Amino acid sequence: LARSAPLSHGRVYSSEEMWLNFEYFLRAIVPVAEEAGVNLALHTDDPPVPSLGGVARIFKDFDGFKRAMHFVESPVNGLDFCLGCWSEMGPGVLDAIRFFGPKIFYVHFRDVQGTVPKFRESFIEEGNSDMVEVMLTLKRSGFTGFLIHDHVPHMVDDTPWGHRARAYALGYMKALLNVVDKI
Repeated sequence: LARSAPLSHGRVYSSEEMWLNFEYFLRAIVPVAEEAGVNLALHTDDPPVPSLGGVARIFKDFDGFKRAMHFVESPVNGLDFCLGCWSEMGPGVLDAIRFFGPKIFYVHFRDVQGTVPKFRESFIEEGNSDMVEVMLTLKRSGFTGFLIHDHVPHMVDDTPWGHRARAYALGYMKALLNVVDKI
């Protein structure tokens, strides 16, 4: 289990140290990204737990992302909004989309059943979130990025890459887009 894993880097790294490193990185990289016209999209810690292998996880909750987006105000500093990871955190997925809407550059469109520390991958419509509401909230928040199917559950007789499960996820996403476009 992750809780009993050995130190991954030989020592414990505190959240304060991780925040200092992240701020240093962001202040150095954002001007370069702006000049190059590249968007930076921060992904949630996966899984969103306080620490893993002795390294503090600072992108595990709403407050961490709020802090991360305010270190350097820039149009290129945004999010890869992983719905599954946000769902693992518990209630608040729709509130987070509303709050971060313009900062969401793309979405990992997936869901899970349960929350940290006990959750599992699920088909899109079987997870914690109402995915019709998620898609509507993305639309209403002004989201204009793209959606990625990301993790998918394993299916019997599927390929190692999960072709059938991915086709199912893409079809479901396309149907949701068609519905939301009519609303």
